[in-house]
Amino acid sequence: MFADYETEEQQVEAIKTWWEKNRLPIIGGAVLGIAAIFGYRAWDDSQTEARRAAADQFQAVAEAESLAQMETLASPLIAKGDFYGAGAAMIMAKKAVEAEDYAAAIGHLDTAEAALNNAELKPLVKVRKARVYLAMKDLPMAKQALPQGPEAYAGVIAEIKGDIAYAEGDLKTAYDLYDQALQSGKAVVSNRQLLTIKRDQSQAAFTGEQ
Repeated sequence: MFADYETEEQQVEAIKTWWEKNRLPIIGGAVLGIAAIFGYRAWDDSQTEARRAAADQFQAVAEAESLAQMETLASPLIAKGDFYGAGAAMIMAKKAVEAEDYAAAIGHLDTAEAALNNAELKPLVKVRKARVYLAMKDLPMAKQALPQGPEAYAGVIAEIKGDIAYAEGDLKTAYDLYDQALQSGKAVVSNRQLLTIKRDQSQAAFTGEQ
């Protein structure tokens, strides 16, 4: 999809435009689909052999059937510390979360964040890190990991802040944040039902209603 663009800057701009049009889910490590973000299809002759090879390698990582195979394929990309290396690290983080190896997931996300040299995708990594820390019940680190904006992430950031507030027992704040996520216009559509349930449960808890 976005691999049709020759430079990373062109890819990032395309991602930004597409994100504004679609605002697809940011849920527990599945944000737009990592492969869709970093892209690997439809390479043309104007692109270098090295970039084509990196794209093919990334595709192989995305399609790997076993964790061992994925690690083997991802290692060369991650070692380069570039755009595709960040994507490979994010895939590894997702697999680590699925295995409930949260410390490993944080390590992979740190690698991805360090490899990204643009401001458009770094918040994506930060949101994922916040979710992982929340799963670890490390609330201070979850707060610290959350990005400051951009507007496109407003709904999911408010939701995660609500989750943190709920975990801290601050039910009124949790309710307000869940409601903010729903009203922001940026909340995940496919997650709206869950957000509504969390908001209503928070309200019932702090008002004493059943």
